Amino acid sequence: MTQIVGPGDPHTYLQLVIGLTLLKGLIQLVFALARMGNLVKYVSQSVIIGFAAGVGVLIGLGQVPIFLGIETTRSPDGPIPGRDRVGATAAPTHYSD
Repeated sequence: MTQIVGPGDPHTYLQLVIGLTLLKGLIQLVFALARMGNLVKYVSQSVIIGFAAGVGVLIGLGQVPIFLGIETTRSPDGPIPGRDRVGATAAPTHYSD
């Protein structure tokens, strides 16, 4: 959220968080009404455990700089620098009819 709003604007940040929470609840309600919760039984237990563990690790690692008081900066390119320039160096492709 801080990438969208920027630091120092708590009112807009709070509005976005509440809006996303309501949107998530609406999506869950639609999935429940469509009986799509039963699809989870087709996903293996190891995939669910791995997903939950990965989420936990990402959240934990994201809190480490805050806990240690380290100031971090975010790249304007996002988490993968140069991803917008990947296709720029590729030769153009010409398709024949």
